[in-house]
Amino acid sequence: MKGLGLVLILSSLAVYSSSSQNATDCPPCTCTLDVGGTDVDCSGRGLTELPTNLPNDTVYLAFKYNNLTTLNLDELCKLRLLKFFSLLQIP
Repeated sequence: MKGLGLVLILSSLAVYSSSSQNATDCPPCTCTLDVGGTDVDCSGRGLTELPTNLPNDTVYLAFKYNNLTTLNLDELCKLRLLKFFSLLQIP
């Protein structure tokens, strides 16, 4: 039974470590580890292009209220798990 407790603790530490790493790996956006991938919020940051350091496991990408003038499809194609991309722009 002690072995199982140690496995659970190590598993929890691995998830926490991974979450902490993802939270800092995508400035200027905010990344949050979620079940099945990473949620990335780049909303309202005055960005003119997609950052090149988005996590490959991004499933949700919010890019609302920025100054995007062109969209680099190469960056989006890297995000093979992407399910939702919000690009709302209000003039």
